[in-house]
Amino acid sequence: MSDVKQFRKWNLRTGEWIKVGAGDERKMRALSYVEYPEIIHNKSAAIDYILIADGCRVDNHSKDGTTVSDRKAGIKNALRYFENKPGNYRIMLLLVDNDAPLVEQSRALASTVDFIACHDFVRTVNFIGFSKCGAIALDMAKYLTTMDARFKTRLYSVSAPYTGALIAGPLLFEKEIVSYVKAKMGDTPMSEKVIKSVMEYYYNHHSRSHMELDISPREGVPKGFIPVYDSSFLQNIFSDENLKGVDSVAHYQNICTKIEEETFATTMKAGAFDQIRMFVFNDILYKGESDGLVHIDSQRAIEKHLPKLGESLLIPSTHHVLKTPVYANQLLDVVDENMGAKRLALH
Repeated sequence: MSDVKQFRKWNLRTGEWIKVGAGDERKMRALSYVEYPEIIHNKSAAIDYILIADGCRVDNHSKDGTTVSDRKAGIKNALRYFENKPGNYRIMLLLVDNDAPLVEQSRALASTVDFIACHDFVRTVNFIGFSKCGAIALDMAKYLTTMDARFKTRLYSVSAPYTGALIAGPLLFEKEIVSYVKAKMGDTPMSEKVIKSVMEYYYNHHSRSHMELDISPREGVPKGFIPVYDSSFLQNIFSDENLKGVDSVAHYQNICTKIEEETFATTMKAGAFDQIRMFVFNDILYKGESDGLVHIDSQRAIEKHLPKLGESLLIPSTHHVLKTPVYANQLLDVVDENMGAKRLALH
């Protein structure tokens, strides 16, 4: 277990970031980070920062909001990977605020990269954005304010829902569940009971806030949720400003995840049994064309906007790629190889 530190909390009432105190119950909902001990193999060399932006809340990995399970978050696999590499590394896990609009989280995370990059002992800042933080990785580059940040930063969008995620939109999710259950059980009182139970479970785990709703297609957002939904984030994700932003950093890469035939056996052998629901969602909601949470077409949508990127790297994983060592290693191999990358113009 590792300690969580909160550094910002979005106030929905005032629309601004505020600090949270040690005893503040809001800390479980704040923009947070977990910092791990440095991995040093050469005391005279600079440090490569590995920022793992998970795209989920503190409570996805924590029971009390003060510690997280490194195994549950997949961080153990990342630590083990870099312990076996020759460089110097500092690994941080970043967890998003429950309430803040994604555009505000993007600005906040960019300021974090700016701060880290300004230090002379930092060689590179490798921002690996998973899921909604993959979309943030594309969006945040334009907010970097220093030459050091742009020169040192390598950005990775992993499993990013560029055109939205069905499962983030309650109305879309319910529509698919109703269709599936009634196809199996008919339009009966029992099927209605099953649907009600599934939706109650869904709403108990859905944040009902910007944190998830901002990556829902507009038609998936219930009318009552509109006040905590910002449609502009995805509408502007491929704006010229964003595309020029990623063109200004040292490296940008899009990485997709998709469940393939061998994924189930590999994931289960690794003991990632909590990933069972990814396979269920893939079959029921996405007809076999996803990683369990995001359709592959949504993840690949950037390719037509940045053709020089070429075809995205595809890892045959569930949405939670770090949780299975073989898939985590495939991803981190790419990050490791590009720490010395020279900037490649994307336009």
